[in-house]
Amino acid sequence: MARQATAHVVDTVQLCQAAVAELFREKEVAVDIEGVELGRRGEICLIQITGASSDIVYLFDIFVLRDKTFGEGGLKKLLETEEVAKLFFDVRADCDALHHIFGVNVCAAYDVQVLWHVRFQHPDDVYLQGLKKVQTKFLEQSKVLTPRSMRKIDSIKDAGQKMFVPELGGSYEVWKQRPFPPELLEYAAADVKFLLDMRSLWADDCVDESSRLDSTVKEISAKRLSEFVALPDGQALDFSQLKFRDFTIPHGFNTTGEMSEKVSVPPDKRGLVFGKRGATRQEIEAITGARVSLNDATSYALVIGQPEQVRKAVDRIEAIVNRSQLRRGYRRKPAATTVRVSRILSQGIGPHAPIRTRNEARPSKPTFSILAACSMLPLRQPRRLPMLRRKPMLSGLSLELQAPCSLLPIQLEILGLQTVSSCLSKGRTALFMTRPLQTFRSCTRRSATSMPSC
Repeated sequence: MARQATAHVVDTVQLCQAAVAELFREKEVAVDIEGVELGRRGEICLIQITGASSDIVYLFDIFVLRDKTFGEGGLKKLLETEEVAKLFFDVRADCDALHHIFGVNVCAAYDVQVLWHVRFQHPDDVYLQGLKKVQTKFLEQSKVLTPRSMRKIDSIKDAGQKMFVPELGGSYEVWKQRPFPPELLEYAAADVKFLLDMRSLWADDCVDESSRLDSTVKEISAKRLSEFVALPDGQALDFSQLKFRDFTIPHGFNTTGEMSEKVSVPPDKRGLVFGKRGATRQEIEAITGARVSLNDATSYALVIGQPEQVRKAVDRIEAIVNRSQLRRGYRRKPAATTVRVSRILSQGIGPHAPIRTRNEARPSKPTFSILAACSMLPLRQPRRLPMLRRKPMLSGLSLELQAPCSLLPIQLEILGLQTVSSCLSKGRTALFMTRPLQTFRSCTRRSATSMPSC
């Protein structure tokens, strides 16, 4: 299936005429375009075309030939004929540039991106898969290359992208450099050579529905192309929308057996699930095999994949959200907190009446028993218990708290004490144990004999 491509640079009118004549003998050709800010307001520098029966990839040098490529060279006639199918991966930007810059109306377009999504994407998934991901899936599925050859392809792609992708330190202006850098020639040839094989693999293996699938993809491709070319500049140049699927996936062609599930993700938790530069989301996808997408306009994450993959991904997302909510409890006061100072064994201070603080917006949670024998805990200026005046040191303290156990540090702060974690780190707490009961108790060593058993 996959063939080793040979790049031929076409930079004269005579070479262009000869290349077009050869391509007219094909039933279908694969087309790709490179340039600067590719689109109706950008610049086309190179057009790569290869036929199904040849290993040659013709690189039409548009930067040098300009309009001569399409007029005297005859390339416009090839692109506009109905006799030869033109395979693109995403017809929108390429055909929009051809139409608005050179007046070329591409006919008989076949969008391989549409083919892949019709065959393999779940209808609930609104995002489009790019060429790099789809090509990787093709190579894994077809096994037409050895691992060594696949690594070579990856290195060619990486080397080329480093030359023109701004985020990788490159510049799109490099497509104007003459003579062509060898890395760009290899990249351009590799970028188009697999489109014909993708169509052959994914369209022809659907034997019973091959003809209907072919007609469906052609129809969607033509509609997609014509609608995008007719868009006003404001919409056509809004590149942020190109990541969203702009066509409906018809039923009857997807046999992957995938399912989808929505997981509630509050807006303030989206960053935790997505991670820095998408690292957390990518980790979830790598571990579970499911696809996870978060739409800015919704309050949920969409998980798509095989049932077991979806279950694992959903569990991980819910764990991230729930863990962050638990941590948040340390920073907020509880819904209903009862604090009773039972006994202070220092300087003869007696018991005080209960003090309640309420926050109705936060639901109450199960409580736990905390037994802590505290020795010489420092006392800070209390905010909510003004009757406890500042003392340089307490020899001991006994108290009862009714609140979620995750909020114990806050309750100790209310009493003017350091948090449990601080006390532990400084060796101030002699004993720290937990048990699922209904109250908190903090006792001193002097009253250890009265502590409930654990």
